[in-house]
Amino acid sequence: MSSYRYRKKSFDKSGKGLNINTCSYDNIKKVFCTMPPKAGIQNETETNVEICSARIIHREILETVQAAMPGDDEICDLADFFKIFGDRTRISILWALSESEMCVCDLCALLDMKQSAVSHQLKLLKQSRILKHRREGKVVYYSLNDEHIRRVLNLGLQQVRE
Repeated sequence: MSSYRYRKKSFDKSGKGLNINTCSYDNIKKVFCTMPPKAGIQNETETNVEICSARIIHREILETVQAAMPGDDEICDLADFFKIFGDRTRISILWALSESEMCVCDLCALLDMKQSAVSHQLKLLKQSRILKHRREGKVVYYSLNDEHIRRVLNLGLQQVRE
């Protein structure tokens, strides 16, 4: 995927300083274990989050889940992958291309957008290896790189419709 990594914001132990860290499971554990509570929130009923009243670590579960967890690089790549789906224009382009191979001009007409805007999004999608292209004379046709993207779109739509 892309060369940049997921970045998160965290608080130092005093709750005052803002620190930016690169995505990693260990860093995330440290942040959530040391993050100060929000001012004025005292218990679970005020946060609407159910928490364990007994502080017990279930080592067998942790070991099983940790063994199944992808590595930090894969987690960051997966986060980058899902960021692609966080833009309405890119989703529209992907949906259109899941139906048919199309050229930039066709996408512009379908989405009622300028060529520069569509081309910019196509570039991002190509860099993410989600799209492929082929040239036929002066026309460049775009299509989905594989069936996985179509399945992700359909699963997302099913979730939204539920």
